[in-house]
Amino acid sequence: MRILQVIAGVADDWGGPSKVVHELSRALAARGHEVEIVATDNAPGGTRLDVRRGVSLPQPGGYQLRYHRCDLLRPPYLSVGHTADVLRRARDFDVAHVHGLFNVPVTAAQAALRARGVPYLVRACGMLDPYSLEQRGRAKAAYLRLLERPNLEGAARIHVSTRFEAEGVRALGLRTPIAIAPQGVDPPPAAPAGRPHPRPYLLFLSRIAKKKGLSLLIDAFAELAATQHGVDLVIVGPDELGHQAEIAARVAARGLSGRVVFPGMARGADKAGWFAHAEAFVLPSDDENFGVVVVEAVQQGAPVVVSDRVGLGDAVTDTGAGVVVPREVSAVVAALGRVLERGRGSYADACAAMAARFRWEHAAERIASIYAEVVAEASRRAG
Repeated sequence: MRILQVIAGVADDWGGPSKVVHELSRALAARGHEVEIVATDNAPGGTRLDVRRGVSLPQPGGYQLRYHRCDLLRPPYLSVGHTADVLRRARDFDVAHVHGLFNVPVTAAQAALRARGVPYLVRACGMLDPYSLEQRGRAKAAYLRLLERPNLEGAARIHVSTRFEAEGVRALGLRTPIAIAPQGVDPPPAAPAGRPHPRPYLLFLSRIAKKKGLSLLIDAFAELAATQHGVDLVIVGPDELGHQAEIAARVAARGLSGRVVFPGMARGADKAGWFAHAEAFVLPSDDENFGVVVVEAVQQGAPVVVSDRVGLGDAVTDTGAGVVVPREVSAVVAALGRVLERGRGSYADACAAMAARFRWEHAAERIASIYAEVVAEASRRAG
């Protein structure tokens, strides 16, 4: 198949959706499909990528990437070139996969694909979850009603990663079929042999953001630390909107300054090292439509304790790779105590089983099968 991947931006620092579109394209190309990403040159902080624009650039892994100038380097990221390119070349492709919502490049691309009669999927990327829709709620409600809802109704499928995410989409009352297809997660780099922290530790690794549930985690760790004197809490990740200062103040108020550390951002082998030596990984988020870090933890054999608002909770429960808990202090304390008592090694087989579920070769096969269904349906309608 000839597959077009549409996204607003692919800079590394945009996070999950931008990372996934590269990994998915590479996995699809490995299966023999012709894949091209069309994106803009925008990057976080109102900057541009230093790239060639308007031409298809070969990428490692056998797919193509075409950049266009972003004419407005802040939301909603207008790009005339991006829209014109999709409109002009849409019929060169059998199917399109649109990643994300609530920005002009993808909104306009969907209208262009409909105008050209090319079937497309919309990957919601968690943006239709109730928590996400509540952020800047009035603006998003208007955008959804006027622009995104017609696009979503015109899609062949809405692509979600988990049953948890599907529930949020169904609550909107959309008539479009929902396709549940987990994304893959690349194998991790080799972890350094040396321990990154001198004492046993529980690990939180993600953005230090309000929705991640760190306030609840600090309160839970305060209770746990009263009996588990030999374990620390390590909070790894970038600060978002000054939330780290708020959490650090809570740590100090609970008398935990010597037991909770903030090493900052970690990437590559350093990131793998934090997972590889943790007693357990914990993510008590308010909302995670998927949770790549959960897979990254089990890839390194770390059992996980996650809230029941994390999309991968079903996989954790099914495989026994950890514990899923309600967002309550007592529940988190009990789960962490149970995991520490059992020991990391007892979860090794369960972690390996969960990690195997999210290999890209499996994910790409499932997503390619959805593309084939969509193309066949479009062909029948046209015939």
